[in-house]
Amino acid sequence: MGAFTAVLICCLTNGVSWQHPGGLVTPQTLQEVRPKLEAQPWARPVWENRKAVLERWASVPIKELREAFPKIRGNVYHNFSCPDCRIRLQFDPFNDAAYTCGACGKTFEPGTDAGIYEPGDRYHGTMYDGWACLFYQDASWTAADLALMGVVEEDAAFLSRSRELLLLFAETLKNLPTDHAGEGDITRILTYHREGDNKILSDLAKAYELVREGMPPETQAVVNTDVIGRMLNDGMLEP
Repeated sequence: MGAFTAVLICCLTNGVSWQHPGGLVTPQTLQEVRPKLEAQPWARPVWENRKAVLERWASVPIKELREAFPKIRGNVYHNFSCPDCRIRLQFDPFNDAAYTCGACGKTFEPGTDAGIYEPGDRYHGTMYDGWACLFYQDASWTAADLALMGVVEEDAAFLSRSRELLLLFAETLKNLPTDHAGEGDITRILTYHREGDNKILSDLAKAYELVREGMPPETQAVVNTDVIGRMLNDGMLEP
């Protein structure tokens, strides 16, 4: 989701953010989205455009989604770049087999070194490392927006897929050690360092705040422990 769209979606909820536990998105806040969609000329097109993107995420079979979900730590998204044109390759969250440059048309294998960083640099990585970073960011945005739209439109499929994304993050996080090789904000679990992981945690917390009541206690415990708690305690908080 682009920054402009993110800001407009935020405006629909009065610019509030989610916070677990307790939360800052109240039923009243969510109810206010519906009249805004009808009253604000910009709101409905933005909402429908974003919804069209989410439909793809909601409709893909869970087996395919699980297969696409990365099992490794990504690195900085700069690595997902054409080595000749120096622009971002065409990102598709459901295609990690080959990446195409929209400018020159060249296609690259996932293991290709984009040459952005020299070997030995902490940000050095393959194109797949950059793709994985973008996937984690996109999937967390998606989980949050599926939850928001699912609540507002009472869409069971959107809510269900948001919950499934939270559990897929849990599956990956359980098998990834925290990288404490650097100090301070260099700590990382999913991406290049704390900055990248922080946005992902924020979006996953938003999603969980909105969908947790539909989860059985044992599933809530998984998300609490393996996603929210793990990323917060092991990645964000200083000892």
